[in-house]
Amino acid sequence: MNFQAEPITIDTLLSQTKRYVIPRYQREFSWTKEQIEELWDDIVANLEERNGEITCSEYFLGTLVLAGSDESFDIEIVDGQQRITIITMLISLISRKLKKVGEEASATSAFNNYIKGTDRRGREFKKLDKCSQSNYFSLLVQDLQPHECPATTDEDNRIKDAYDTIERLLSIDNISKCIFKKNKIDNEEYTQSLFALLDQVIDSLKVIRVNVIDQDQAYIIFE
Repeated sequence: MNFQAEPITIDTLLSQTKRYVIPRYQREFSWTKEQIEELWDDIVANLEERNGEITCSEYFLGTLVLAGSDESFDIEIVDGQQRITIITMLISLISRKLKKVGEEASATSAFNNYIKGTDRRGREFKKLDKCSQSNYFSLLVQDLQPHECPATTDEDNRIKDAYDTIERLLSIDNISKCIFKKNKIDNEEYTQSLFALLDQVIDSLKVIRVNVIDQDQAYIIFE
């Protein structure tokens, strides 16, 4: 069995001109508020604020099992869809909050690098393609400008709950306590925190990417 396994950052994974596909036959998104908060606690624990400066440190997120060759545009996610879905939500919401505080260029850059891409023919595509019953995830998460969209399925409602949980965790009040360990921070400190969180997610979260050309072999590794 031939496969490649290597540690990579989220930047290396998502900045490529690749579309990561979650097939419809895979189980639906299922993470709960408790699982998201546990990941959040791990992310924040690897940020250190000292004398107004925030530094990041490396955190291992787990293993991703992917099916597809290096030349493939579409790469199937065999294992790891829950984590990649949450990471996409995190990057999206941090970017939107950066836009709200006036950092529109940084917000647009993050979206163009990690949420959406452009292929060599100039066609726009979404880096994470959830082949689900609805396009709710795409409308809710994968545009810099939020859309009003109703949740129509059970999975949509779980995605909405996850989205609302992450938005609460990224609030200025929560970040004041989690990162600065005080009740109130100013807008400058909040913006600094958003940049630090984005850096932590993009550059300091690492996964082991296991890449297998043959789909059947990928599922053997997953099992």
